[in-house]
Amino acid sequence: MGIVRAIGRVRALALMPMIGFLLLAGCSQLIDGNMAEPVQKFKDPETNQPYLLYRPSGYDPKKNWPLMVVCSSSFPDSPNKRIQDWAALAESRGFLVLAPTMRATTGTFAPKTAKQLPQQREDERHLLAAIQHVRAGHSVSDDRVFLQGYGSGATSALYTGLKHPDLFRAIDLSDPKFHASCLGEVAERVDPHQPVQVHYRITDKILGSHGKNCEDWLRSHGADLREDRPGPSDPGDALGAVGFFEDVLRTVPWMQLRVRLPDPNRPRELKFKLDCSFTPTQYQWDFGDGQTSPIAEPMHAYAQPGTYRATVTVHAGKSAQHRFRDVVVP
Repeated sequence: MGIVRAIGRVRALALMPMIGFLLLAGCSQLIDGNMAEPVQKFKDPETNQPYLLYRPSGYDPKKNWPLMVVCSSSFPDSPNKRIQDWAALAESRGFLVLAPTMRATTGTFAPKTAKQLPQQREDERHLLAAIQHVRAGHSVSDDRVFLQGYGSGATSALYTGLKHPDLFRAIDLSDPKFHASCLGEVAERVDPHQPVQVHYRITDKILGSHGKNCEDWLRSHGADLREDRPGPSDPGDALGAVGFFEDVLRTVPWMQLRVRLPDPNRPRELKFKLDCSFTPTQYQWDFGDGQTSPIAEPMHAYAQPGTYRATVTVHAGKSAQHRFRDVVVP
């Protein structure tokens, strides 16, 4: 992440300066003298839900930029508070910050699943629509979209992030409120190649062991869990999350297996492709039906309907990496 001019950050809501509203080009701006740039307020066209966007002063549309999606907790936390906490790092490290409005926030006690899940699905829809809206007007890196959930906002963040590992390269959860009943729909969709970090206060056990239970659930479902030891510092601090994301960029190759249907009239013939952050020197595809291929972007026709696990192994230098995806053939 590029180095840009750093600024100070505001942490207490009680000391927030007066914020003015200006209507410009169909969106509002929140003017805060402690930030180098105004925070832009939008509504995504699909759900009509508001979100905030901070674009650093050094933004260059000719370059692809990382995007941090930060999900706020319940009151007194807010999307604007999240933006304030992340603005200084966005300036110094060079990334965009998107703070959506969350609906499915949870507290200490488990919510009613029948009520919680529809709200999580609405949050998922809003998150995806807001990201698409940002991408329509900004240069966003395909391989550097990260998701962070704080407190009670971690529920929808984890639900959406685990459901879309092809979009979110890594997930960070700070002091999460965790309830396993809220994740039944994604329990079988955990991607073992998507890094997830959980960090929380040393008082977590007193408050219900939410962070510890979240770690246990992720571990038992095969997630790439990066544990962060509990500490006295504020888990909502953005620095720990950004450090984790930067470590993922340095150490974990980005690889996404894509499958598409070129001809609707031939529904069992599929096109396979691997998008990655490096240039492989060798490919080996296994389509899960006994057939293989050594080419980079093969076409493969399945003889019978069913669910197949397609796997690709690629080599770059002396190292080998692999990815898999379950393919449903009609």
